[in-house]
Amino acid sequence: MSEKQKKKGFLLVAELAILTLIAGCSSDPESEFLEQIRADLEKSEECMDMDNILGTNLLKADDDGRIYMMALEGEQGDRGREMLKRMREKGYVSGPEKTLTSNFIWNWKGSELTEKGKKSFPWKKGLCVGKRKVLEIVEYTEPADLGGMVMSEVKYKYEVILNDMVEELGLREVVMKNLESIDKEYFVKTNKGWRLK
Repeated sequence: MSEKQKKKGFLLVAELAILTLIAGCSSDPESEFLEQIRADLEKSEECMDMDNILGTNLLKADDDGRIYMMALEGEQGDRGREMLKRMREKGYVSGPEKTLTSNFIWNWKGSELTEKGKKSFPWKKGLCVGKRKVLEIVEYTEPADLGGMVMSEVKYKYEVILNDMVEELGLREVVMKNLESIDKEYFVKTNKGWRLK
């Protein structure tokens, strides 16, 4: 075998090795999943149901359209009244309690949310405690054809970076008990790669 043929053979083997390596990398979508989940989720707030945690709820009053925080009745009422007192001291609600009516609640008392309160308790979102930080992909299913789309279920691990409100209102322990650490998303394979469904 001539020197020229040896060089040509070596280059061909090297080229095949590189192509195999590239193909191996592109067939593992984990880094693509991780990048997209981080981009999508880390910009949004992690919000929870406030009833069980705070013993309070939000109400938009019919007469003025403002948003009020009110203590629930029953067993949660004591916790709710204590939370309202704390919120008033820290500037999340203002003024004396007002008797409220709406299309489904009559004669409940609540305190109006301040601008500070509206950021931490957005209407229809609940108790917003911080932002998700996605840590790693736990597992993902083999891509499968579902109704003409190639899809994969992706489980990921995350933590929540708690905001100042959680600390101000002394909610760290109860919030941490109610937070999950694993969630899942679904991805669809397109001609330009994977995208969140």
